Amino acid sequence: MEVNGYEIREAIRRWKFKAETISAAFEESLFSFEGEEKESPQSITDKYRKADRAIAELEALQQKYNENHKVDVIGEQMTLALAVKLVGGAGRIEKMWRVAAKGGSKDRFSYNDARKERNKENEYASATVTLSEARTEANKAARFASALRAAISIGNGHEINLGDSFGVYFSDGD
Repeated sequence: MEVNGYEIREAIRRWKFKAETISAAFEESLFSFEGEEKESPQSITDKYRKADRAIAELEALQQKYNENHKVDVIGEQMTLALAVKLVGGAGRIEKMWRVAAKGGSKDRFSYNDARKERNKENEYASATVTLSEARTEANKAARFASALRAAISIGNGHEINLGDSFGVYFSDGD
């Protein structure tokens, strides 16, 4: 069986959804009225255990997949796993520089930014970077974050052969 990173990710999502729906039925199974037929708590926990195992095995597979695939990020070779871990921070840095390139965040409730003023005869803080420097840094940060996203996308497209051992986790059946 051939799968790629996207298929692994989507299989994990499907199994997590199954686990959530199974878990939601547990508390309701603890009590029943006379004549009411409900699934037993033991049966529900058996199904949950199966879903939890599937999630764990798929996440382990995803980790192995991400460690075994190299991607290129602006000339730097790294594992897909590292790229995935770096992309969140890269996006946050990009956002910080975008805000700085616009002249900082604006507080709609005040006309003056208290961080830029000392109240001893109105001493004002000076910018540590120019707007031009901030735009340059924002562009660099955006290029890096974009390169990470692109590398992750390309890396997740590679197919691997799982044999038959994981096939059950990718089927529509339980």
